Amino acid sequence: MDMFMDKLSNNKLTAQEMMDANVAAEKEEQKRLKAQVAEYRACLDQLQKIMEGGTAADVSVSGEAGAQLDTKVLEINDGVHKEGVKVYRNVQACVVGESKKQTETIQNTVRESAGAIDKVYKVSVCALIFSLASVVLQILNVLHIL
Repeated sequence: MDMFMDKLSNNKLTAQEMMDANVAAEKEEQKRLKAQVAEYRACLDQLQKIMEGGTAADVSVSGEAGAQLDTKVLEINDGVHKEGVKVYRNVQACVVGESKKQTETIQNTVRESAGAIDKVYKVSVCALIFSLASVVLQILNVLHIL
């Protein structure tokens, strides 16, 4: 993680490294949330045991706890969804930024190549003119005009 922060501070991250970092962060968040869900399930199991051997007051408490558990699970799902959206937007922004850089690089290369092609074209036209002149001179020489 320290290497990631160093690269981030030096602005030397590529789009792929940012995507990998986002995926790793999302996996860590999912692990944390899964652990929290497991903890809630353990509490729910305890509440069910209380309900089986408890009184009516215990049942109403466990019903409220179940509702709270459902609320927490929904909050966790919303949090995971929001984090997923953030990661998607970050990746999309990185890809757009990288594609702009690549487009500029390609345009510069095409401009340089166009200049070289123009030079080759001019040399080719000159060679064609000299070749035609040579053919004309040879024809005139064969016809004994020169």
